[in-house]
Amino acid sequence: MFAKVPTGKIGYFNVLQDFASSNSLWGMELYFNVNGTGTVNAGGENAGEFVYTQGSWVPISLMIDVDDDFATIYIDNSEVVSWVWSTGSQGSNTLHKLDAINFYGPTTGGTAETYFDDIEFIEQVDLAGPTNLVATVTGSDINLTWDAPTSGAPDNYSIVRNGVVINSTTTATSFSDVNLYPNTYVYEVKAHTIGLGYSPSSNTAEGIIAGGLERTKVLFEIATGTWCQYCPGAAKGADDMESNGHDVAIIEYHQGDEYETSTTLDRIA
Repeated sequence: MFAKVPTGKIGYFNVLQDFASSNSLWGMELYFNVNGTGTVNAGGENAGEFVYTQGSWVPISLMIDVDDDFATIYIDNSEVVSWVWSTGSQGSNTLHKLDAINFYGPTTGGTAETYFDDIEFIEQVDLAGPTNLVATVTGSDINLTWDAPTSGAPDNYSIVRNGVVINSTTTATSFSDVNLYPNTYVYEVKAHTIGLGYSPSSNTAEGIIAGGLERTKVLFEIATGTWCQYCPGAAKGADDMESNGHDVAIIEYHQGDEYETSTTLDRIA
């Protein structure tokens, strides 16, 4: 589809995983800002950023593979962000579903006026994906190798680690994930073809970085201030851990209010 935001205006649309009035679940959100920049919430807030020309038609493509649970958005034919579709706009959903697209004018950040045209919904055939993905552990690094798809001509690959895209620029059939903490890491690789998007995932491959200590007691530090509108949520979460008997010590370091000290500022820094 194409979108045009007149000079000095703002625009917005979202795609819904579940269309249920005020209980709808957002799959992604896209904002056109008044200064010619844009942001995308997809798998997390402000996961993607782009620039566009106000007063001109901007091509937008959104490719969603519900079966393979992966999505990519392109602005002016350039990839802005790819993410695990089920995680939704904020990265906290779990729904494998595509339900609706929603156009409306936001009420903050400026005056809304946007035009949309040539909206097409196309069912696309599957592409061939990479095969034989292998993960080899070397110290704190995990080295990945795979075979290119048996058909097509990929221009790059996307590396997904534990459900999060960590790289979408590599053109080789190998990738090194370096300086990892002790943990279990599960990888998938997808092949990208210009104009067609990403293929289904390869097989999964697991790498385990050994080491570390099992935590029995946790120090939970919060950087905060009485002016912060978000901090009461974090404080309530900390209170819940304490009231539920978890072995956690909680310290709140203040900045920009009457409880600020040189020590709290040092710790925040």
